[in-house]
Amino acid sequence: MSVRLPQGQSLLVRTDFNDDVEWATVIAQCTDEYRQSDGSTAQASLTVVDDRDFESTSSTALAQSLPDDASDYLFVADNETFDDSEHLILVVKVSPNTDQLETFRVTPAHLAEVENNLSIANLDFDEFVSATDDFDVFRGFESPAERTEITVTKKQLTDAAQTNTSTPTLERFYRAALDYVVDVLPPAPLVPNLRANYDYVAATDYSYSHEVAGREEYLEASKNGGSGIGLTMPISNGYWQAILDPETLQPRATMLVQMRPPPTVRAH
Repeated sequence: MSVRLPQGQSLLVRTDFNDDVEWATVIAQCTDEYRQSDGSTAQASLTVVDDRDFESTSSTALAQSLPDDASDYLFVADNETFDDSEHLILVVKVSPNTDQLETFRVTPAHLAEVENNLSIANLDFDEFVSATDDFDVFRGFESPAERTEITVTKKQLTDAAQTNTSTPTLERFYRAALDYVVDVLPPAPLVPNLRANYDYVAATDYSYSHEVAGREEYLEASKNGGSGIGLTMPISNGYWQAILDPETLQPRATMLVQMRPPPTVRAH
């Protein structure tokens, strides 16, 4: 593109211009001070580019429009930033081969951690990529103590599940737990922010499945975030996903994903 991005440290480029009020919120969140795990505070030092010449511009085109001596990274507030309640910022690694750009997203609360370290080359891009979650979002570096997994036995689960059979799906989950053939279920992570589960389930295409039950209940229980235990219970040709209360193990919501059984092949 003919228009060039300006000089400046840590460019944050706006490419969606549908909501100026939301944009002001994004800027406030991205430039606020946030407390870090060591007790200190950090603030991103950004050069904000609010120019309609870059409306709907792709990351590749933005990278190609950088000045020759620009930093090797770029922050972008695109349509996904505005559509998502978390206002996730796209982080782009600029390289000579702009056809294969590396990217991840970051929450505004952790943008300072990324910007402060990339701007002085204290950490490199790949170190942040390796610390992203299953949805390619960086939410801060976790210490081993923060990576908590819960072991749930069949008895614990059935005792807790029978206390909440308030919907047909929860009732089915309780019956499935009773029929589960293993005494200990797979380790279940303690999820600090269930919004990540919401985003994953909301974006997943389940059209390949034979049956999906409880999806709306699961989304309703996870849309506002908060913590919970994310349990997966494998079954024949499918699985149950459940959000359990961290204290009582009572299911808040469950979702069944049942695959189509494999075709029967008859011997000749």
